[in-house]
Amino acid sequence: MGAQAIACEDEVGSEINRLRTTDKQPALSPDERLRAFAREQAEWAAKGDPRAKQAADQIRRLGLAPYGYFLQYSFGERGRVALASLVRDTNVRRELSGEYARLGVGAFWVPDDKPYCQVAVLLVRDPDPRAGQPGLTPAQTDPVMSAAATRISRQCYDPALVRDPNLRGDLLFQLTILGDGAVGEVKLLRKLGSVSMETGAVEIVAALRFPQPYKGKPVMLSHPMRFVPPQGERRIGRLSDIDIRTTFAGAAARFRACYEDALKKKPALRGSVTLKLNVAIDGAVKRPELTTNSFGDGELSRCVLRVAEELHFPRPQFDGEVELTYPLSFEPPTASQAAP
Repeated sequence: MGAQAIACEDEVGSEINRLRTTDKQPALSPDERLRAFAREQAEWAAKGDPRAKQAADQIRRLGLAPYGYFLQYSFGERGRVALASLVRDTNVRRELSGEYARLGVGAFWVPDDKPYCQVAVLLVRDPDPRAGQPGLTPAQTDPVMSAAATRISRQCYDPALVRDPNLRGDLLFQLTILGDGAVGEVKLLRKLGSVSMETGAVEIVAALRFPQPYKGKPVMLSHPMRFVPPQGERRIGRLSDIDIRTTFAGAAARFRACYEDALKKKPALRGSVTLKLNVAIDGAVKRPELTTNSFGDGELSRCVLRVAEELHFPRPQFDGEVELTYPLSFEPPTASQAAP
């Protein structure tokens, strides 16, 4: 093997990897077995040996490229010239930046009146270590979607709970992750029923940035997010402030009567209680209790609880129970109030 042929091989190999780098493709590893085969092919091609036309059979027989290959011939007074004539063909140019792993460049120097270098270029694929696997692993996508879920919960779900405190369920996103990690199309395959929340959630997911997928190929991702209100699976209702104040105002005279009966025995009695109760879905009261009580009068406390048990509120919104607290304060009438 002459120095001119070796120089030609090195030039062609370096130029191919430079082109691949320009196309953001990994450089090809030189393979001596492929190089020896390519040298033989280059010599046969230069000499017009018919065996040069049987390269495919020889590659198969020798087991050089079980996963695919690309073989191309060229010539020129030096390596760069030989490669330049190759890349003028757009299909060849595309192949040189294809998904290959190893490279064999063989050359044969022809000392004619105008000496030239006959070149054979063999690119070989290797098995894809991630064949059949997604372009992004859950370890790469889950942290991104988890951060998005936190933002969706704070910016979209919490405001939606103000409108419906029992809103719960899953959002199922289907999104396309593009080759650079940006998000393409976003669809909601499962919804909760809150348009404002769902619109905001899609906007957040559409702005996400993922790691670049394997080989820059777009990836389809389906990802669920579950949203549960603070009370868990228990359904809660809601009463307006007006409903609560109106109901207690309607019972004010009965609460006052409890106090005035106690005042007959203890003329200086004054103080306050905090009433805690649950309003059932039909408006009836359940489980009234006093959480604070400054009177220390058992009969007064029992009377207040009896009146509370008889309260009846409007039917709560969302068909759930309402837990509420309500303060009651009592003090003796002033002299002017007590005068007939």
